[in-house]
Amino acid sequence: MKPKLKNLLENSYFWIVYCITNAKVIRTIVHKNTVLVLGSLSLAVLVACGGGGSDNSVVDKKDNAEQPDTSNGNGSNGTDKTGNSAQPTNISGGSNSEGVRRYKAGEKPLVIAHRGARGYCPDHTRASYDLAINQGADYVEQDLYISNDGVPIVMHAWLTDSTDAKTLFPGREGYTYQVNFFSKDELKTMKSVMGNVDGVGGVAQCTEGKNPPSSLANPFDVLTLEETIDFVMEKSRNLKGDSKAIGLYIEFRSFSRKDIQTILNLLWSKGYGQDDKIFIQSWYINDLLTARDLEREKGILFPHILLGYSGKVNTPDNAIDANGGEMYFDTVKGFIEGVSLNFGAYGGAEKTVTQAFVKAAHDNGMLVHPWYLDGNVPLSGYLEMGIDGFFYDYPDVAVDAVNSYRRSRPSGPNGSRPQRVDAGNTYLRSRH
Repeated sequence: MKPKLKNLLENSYFWIVYCITNAKVIRTIVHKNTVLVLGSLSLAVLVACGGGGSDNSVVDKKDNAEQPDTSNGNGSNGTDKTGNSAQPTNISGGSNSEGVRRYKAGEKPLVIAHRGARGYCPDHTRASYDLAINQGADYVEQDLYISNDGVPIVMHAWLTDSTDAKTLFPGREGYTYQVNFFSKDELKTMKSVMGNVDGVGGVAQCTEGKNPPSSLANPFDVLTLEETIDFVMEKSRNLKGDSKAIGLYIEFRSFSRKDIQTILNLLWSKGYGQDDKIFIQSWYINDLLTARDLEREKGILFPHILLGYSGKVNTPDNAIDANGGEMYFDTVKGFIEGVSLNFGAYGGAEKTVTQAFVKAAHDNGMLVHPWYLDGNVPLSGYLEMGIDGFFYDYPDVAVDAVNSYRRSRPSGPNGSRPQRVDAGNTYLRSRH
């Protein structure tokens, strides 16, 4: 079965279970009565196809776009290596009383460094993260894939997009230049680069004037998630006196339950708890449901962000066009604390986010963290909408925009002047 179709059908099945176990979301069926019909058909097709077994299909290549990827770290699209489904054992919605951070009026918009300072340096490298933190980013992003020996690797998409893999491992079939076709040791021989054309020709360096100091070891290595966490914690400790002052923003990619457990165990082993600066984002409801299930078992929950699009022309303001269809805020707010989506027409979206969308999200206690900003609209325009943070390729530009916006406001939410945001100012998150 094609991965995208399979994921759509699996998501539809989960919504049936979710609606049955959560009476308060039955009104979703009133909004979209096709959900029940689609779910029933989905279940029948899944049974006919043998359920959620392994699927070794690979993804279509997207030209560096922020698109969902249906291939997980072991190529099994939501099943572990034994074929066990990634679906959670408990998919109840929960409540806002679990202590996970949600929207709170008046907080400073977060600057989230998109794959580090990727406008200046190769994606997801020590050089990129080092520069982003020096430029004042509040969070740094980690896209994840899983190597063929089960190690979480920080990488956005195909290795030919941003590494020298094709030079080091020539003559392979194009689709095999993905993380899950390589071991950790093979991946560690690669360098991340800028400027690849057809997989070659890129250089392991930053743009002029942005190269890292000579004291920074292995600045362009492909990194494991553990290496990335260790680097960010050390940099944060040295710069701010607090190893967790700089936040992590981690993306799950249709992983198995086993792989999600591995990632969460790593975060917990590094001492990350519910009060720390961390977000888990995914295009996939299944990933977020599974993560929340495992977090509840541990008793440590991280805030979840659903990735998606602002939607089609007729998508209502209280919904996001996510993987599997429209997701209504009042339906998903029990296990999702925010949404991350495009501001400006992009990819599968035909509309842009409106002030009404931001208000609807906030009314449901949800954060809004856009990942795509139309360059024709000044950052101040998005900040005026009340967004809670945003991904940006140039952290220094983003920090300046937030500072300018806050200086232009007459006063803070408590009547005091807003505090300036800069590289030396630790942003302390509040739970509620």
